[in-house]
Amino acid sequence: MKISLAAYNPIWASDFETEKGRLDKALAGREAQIEHIGSTSVSGLAAKPILDLLIGLPSEQDLDSAAFALFGLGYHYIRYYERFMPERRYLIRVEAPADAELPVIVDSEVNKIDQMAYPHTHHIHMVSRHSEFWARHLLFRNWLRTHDEDRDAYAALKHQLATQDWESGNHYAAAKTDFIRAIEQKAQAELSDA
Repeated sequence: MKISLAAYNPIWASDFETEKGRLDKALAGREAQIEHIGSTSVSGLAAKPILDLLIGLPSEQDLDSAAFALFGLGYHYIRYYERFMPERRYLIRVEAPADAELPVIVDSEVNKIDQMAYPHTHHIHMVSRHSEFWARHLLFRNWLRTHDEDRDAYAALKHQLATQDWESGNHYAAAKTDFIRAIEQKAQAELSDA
């Protein structure tokens, strides 16, 4: 599969605010903190036009009930990813006709939602606010927002990778890992020196 990148679009910031409002209502009383992450959250950065949202909750014990609270908003819970990341709940929203019979909970590769047939519009990563996942994703986003040279280097890497064929979007994401970890280390070192 080819990865399709779009030039940065300022509408992504307002789309995030709209979605955050919907999520805040669904998660009322849960002390959820909702952040815009991923490339759509960084001004000037090309991205797959999918909004990535990071939802932080007080503890991992809150994750399952919060994930179930989002079903009414059109999200699908991809539970089988917990085999690899048990500390995260991952949900997606897709473009689908109203009469599409898609599973609300995806427990295995067998009943996964075909991304080509039903393009993703939103990804939710739900974790404890005390987790490494929470800290790393915000650190990376904040660094790219304030360091144009690294943002541009990341954009160049993404464009180069987008010219290749990938077995899945996960393989494309994995190919960016070394760059992301290097930025996280640089950002952490700067925090430690401060």
